[in-house]
Amino acid sequence: MLKFAQQLFVVVNFFAIFTQPKFKKMKKLLVIAFMIVGTTTFAQAKDGSENNIMTLNNTKLIEGQSQKMKNTLELSDGQTAQIKVWITKQDKNREAIMAEARALKAEGQQFTEAQKNEIKSKMDAQKTATDTQLKSILTPKQYTKWQEHKETRKKEIEARAIKPNPAG
Repeated sequence: MLKFAQQLFVVVNFFAIFTQPKFKKMKKLLVIAFMIVGTTTFAQAKDGSENNIMTLNNTKLIEGQSQKMKNTLELSDGQTAQIKVWITKQDKNREAIMAEARALKAEGQQFTEAQKNEIKSKMDAQKTATDTQLKSILTPKQYTKWQEHKETRKKEIEARAIKPNPAG
């Protein structure tokens, strides 16, 4: 508390001195300097490069998803390890398809129907492969519970989705 009082005293005295007319130009320069320093400080990244942040976030996401599945489906430790590998592989496959789509979009062209169908077929193939892998990891009871959970989530997402206005 004493340190705060001392700092407050220094700040009050600082402003008392600079309210005198002869310090008007210096006050403006100091305010500009503080603004420049403040904006450049906040503009810099805090935790390294963006790529490292994304990797960290993906790692946390994979860990969170696997723990949620472990709790929901009552998975064993071996199944949880297989689920982590499955989620990682699924994430990489999805990212590869999305990177391909972004590359097509970066060219500045609209997607043709053939390109849309190709991306959709890749996503559908990935869904089928994912389903097959999940069936091999989970027991029939756990798989049924997972399907029910997926349907519930799908309905929740649809309920939250913004519906287009047919009149407008």
